[in-house]
Amino acid sequence: MFGFLTLGLFDLISGCLLYAATYNADTKEYDGWLKNNDILVCERHSRSTDSGTLWFNCIDGYYAWISADNNVLAFANNNVDLHLSPQYNTQVSGLDHVQFNYGGRYGCDPL
Repeated sequence: MFGFLTLGLFDLISGCLLYAATYNADTKEYDGWLKNNDILVCERHSRSTDSGTLWFNCIDGYYAWISADNNVLAFANNNVDLHLSPQYNTQVSGLDHVQFNYGGRYGCDPL
């Protein structure tokens, strides 16, 4: 389960942007998605690289990427380009890997 941070910033996107992801530090597998107004607009499921940005697969009119260190999330739609700081939520140490969970809730009504 992902926890979310409410920043209340993004009237420019005209809605609620949700982001959630998990990252396995051992295998470098990254799974993440972005929803705009509860519509899945971008996702990524793959191994990451040790450097550079990780681009999401998005529907037409959207783009998103996250930095390799998971500190910067970029999102664009409707001629608005945002650079966000994903909230680091938890670190889970399993028997065979360490998993990091990230999330964000931007411009949404309070829960």
